[in-house]
Amino acid sequence: MNHITRSIALAGMLGSLALVGCDGSNNQRSSADAATPGDRSTSQGAQAAPRTNETTAINQSNASEHIDITARIRRAVMEDDALSTTAKNATIVTDSMGTVTLRGDVRSQAEKASITAKAAAVVGERRVIDRLVINP
Repeated sequence: MNHITRSIALAGMLGSLALVGCDGSNNQRSSADAATPGDRSTSQGAQAAPRTNETTAINQSNASEHIDITARIRRAVMEDDALSTTAKNATIVTDSMGTVTLRGDVRSQAEKASITAKAAAVVGERRVIDRLVINP
């Protein structure tokens, strides 16, 4: 019985400590306060203005047809032995409108053109947004 009483008292104390640590405020930064990941232009705590309308992986549609589009483009990119590993790691996102956004680094204009052409072959040139950056 003594062991059970101690366990209950310990649990109560830990619960009390947890409540003391919570002041009810929301410590998460809003999207307006957050610096954009990968933005290297900030220095010593200065925050850059948030980027708007940037398509990232979170914008990937969960509709099966959009997942299929992304997978088809990814497969074509991965099967191309002429592309560098850097190019193969490009982000491919198909949004809810069926628009494909390509983001990331490539080693050359040829790699950029190749990936863009592969996406255009799947969805059409008008539905491809090329945000690939040449970084030799």
